[in-house]
Amino acid sequence: SPSSGVVETNRKQTKPDRKPSSLEIRSVTKRYGEFKALDNVSLKLEAGELVSVLGPSGCGKSTLLRVVAGLEEGENGDVRIGGESVTHVSPKDRGVAFVFQTYALYPHMTSYDNIAAPLIMRELNAFDRLPIVGRMLPSSKRKYQSVDDRVNAVSDLLKIREYLSRKPSQMSGGQRQRVALGRALVREPKLFLLDEPFANLDASLRNHTRAELSILQKRLGTTTVFVTHDQTEAMALSDRIALMFEGKIRQIGTPDDLYRNPLDLDVARFLSQPYLNSFPAEITLSGRALIAGEHVPLADALKPGTRGIVGFRPEHCTLAARKRPNMLQVIIERLEHAGAEAHVFVRLSATHEPCVVRIASSDMKDWQVGSSAWLSINSTEGWYFPRAARRRDDLFQDELALA
Repeated sequence: SPSSGVVETNRKQTKPDRKPSSLEIRSVTKRYGEFKALDNVSLKLEAGELVSVLGPSGCGKSTLLRVVAGLEEGENGDVRIGGESVTHVSPKDRGVAFVFQTYALYPHMTSYDNIAAPLIMRELNAFDRLPIVGRMLPSSKRKYQSVDDRVNAVSDLLKIREYLSRKPSQMSGGQRQRVALGRALVREPKLFLLDEPFANLDASLRNHTRAELSILQKRLGTTTVFVTHDQTEAMALSDRIALMFEGKIRQIGTPDDLYRNPLDLDVARFLSQPYLNSFPAEITLSGRALIAGEHVPLADALKPGTRGIVGFRPEHCTLAARKRPNMLQVIIERLEHAGAEAHVFVRLSATHEPCVVRIASSDMKDWQVGSSAWLSINSTEGWYFPRAARRRDDLFQDELALA
């Protein structure tokens, strides 16, 4: 019929380009009533890049992903895919594939049918999709064969061909997750959007699936936005990380950049396990940090007379049984075994500030709960955060301009 011909023409026009595309988010804001979920957010991904949007629950990560997909509409700003604005383009025509945290598979369909569904809906018209009769039409046979070839190719890539006849209820969480990935990949999208896809997997399966995804993304070269609240996932997978708090991107950079050069206290705290050590300090005339009566040298350029916070990670300090210059007296409160490593939780004797020190688990025998020890901060690794400013406010603005 004439109407079916129009549908086919439109589908051919909107078929996604197989080449990876850049993504640019320009000054997007999104409110829900009085709550501002996104506050003037800007982010740019180069073609083929994997960028993680990392942050605590409620910071706006998933909302940003939904705006890119077209499932939510921002109040202002612009979203560009491959250099073209898609802000007012329908979600189905943006050439993006979305993988949800809950898999969102059709429970009554087999894995094969779940993966094939977007191809069938996009490339077959109403007559082609008729039960039994549709497959017998000469024009539809070629289309169904094309769908079959692509589903098999994707299932081989994800190593799930043996599960194609199973329904979601007959598969494990990891297998269902790969089916969800397959349904997204089979469309050959310009952009891949992943919203905490490993959240429902156990720890060992999460590590295995994460490694598979990393290899797969590099092989395909698909531009990918990966949303997560897990810093380990973001550090392991990403080319760059955009760290969000309260609807704003605080810092953008490579995993190593963010880990070694946090621009504010929130960034440093979020990228520390089990937590960031932080002591109130005042900078003396000699440029050292005065902490609990001791003068501690730091690598940061410091302005005498300022007050703020000295922050350092558990691996950036050591314990000693005897006092040496610039060391702080502590009391050992508890020890935690963590495999090859262990954590010693201590408290400053003078101010009762808590602190954690990472040591080799084989050295746990050297320390006893309730005993005194001396804490040394690595002067080349600690940071100083002024109370009313970021460490490098000028650098932070430069990074946002480049984004």
